[in-house]
Amino acid sequence: IFPFVSGARKMAREEPKKLFHCFRVGMALCLVSLFYYMNPLYEGFGQNVMWAVLTVVAVFEYSVGATVCKCLNRAVGTVSAGALAAGVHSATVMLKGKYAKLVFLQLSLFLLVSGATFWRFAPPVKAQFDHGVVIFMATFTLVSVSGYRTDSLDLVQDRTITIGIGVSMCIVMSMVFWPAWAGNELHNLIKANMEILSRSLDGTSIAGCFNKDSGDLNGKTRAEYDNLLDSKATEESLANFARWEPVNRNFCSVHPWKEYLKLGDSIRSCARIVDALDSVVNSETWAPNFMKDQFSKICVKLASNTSSI
Repeated sequence: IFPFVSGARKMAREEPKKLFHCFRVGMALCLVSLFYYMNPLYEGFGQNVMWAVLTVVAVFEYSVGATVCKCLNRAVGTVSAGALAAGVHSATVMLKGKYAKLVFLQLSLFLLVSGATFWRFAPPVKAQFDHGVVIFMATFTLVSVSGYRTDSLDLVQDRTITIGIGVSMCIVMSMVFWPAWAGNELHNLIKANMEILSRSLDGTSIAGCFNKDSGDLNGKTRAEYDNLLDSKATEESLANFARWEPVNRNFCSVHPWKEYLKLGDSIRSCARIVDALDSVVNSETWAPNFMKDQFSKICVKLASNTSSI
């Protein structure tokens, strides 16, 4: 337990924003749970208040962009599925016969859920609207199936209102209290990767951090370099969430987030070349020592000039 406590203290000291995020989630859950504890509010919604609590747990993310993305996906998925389910329920009322209603409900459920599942395979939908599609399928299935024996319109209304309460609470808390903007995170990540690449290109770094005896990066430098080479997925995720963020003091609504991805790809491409160059320079089998020494001097000079850019 002591290593866990020590690691938690280190993370809280190095990244206080994550600690603040824990406080935000706790505050949001405490506020939204008041709808369940206070009798006047509870009498208006009943057990459906738990949907607001579950919404906060499901959609509250670390960054503002991720929270807004999930909140809007959940809200649009719930409203659209509820409206379609209500329309299907109204259509079944006009049908005569118990089996005719059952067949119509099953057919509509099969077609809509199958179509929504198919759209999840589309890359743009998978990247930005996957959560909304899942909520759409879950809400439509719940309302259409339960509406066969109960009044589904009341369920649609209560679920929509309570989810709207949870969504609003998450958006307000994420933007007002210690906001963590995905755009800033992406900007800082690209900046840090450029600094790591610059240090590795510097002549003294190639002679020191690039260990000429072992032909590899040492310690912390190796870990930083591995993080740089594996940062593509993180950059794409941050750029995706940054598009959902409203205008703030650092970035406008039409900020070129795709250019950050291109810059990150260029940095990683250069980092791979430097890593391969280090392996070639420090190889003990590919060339004689005098040739490696001669080329290493040229590489050090080239890297030093490059790192100054």
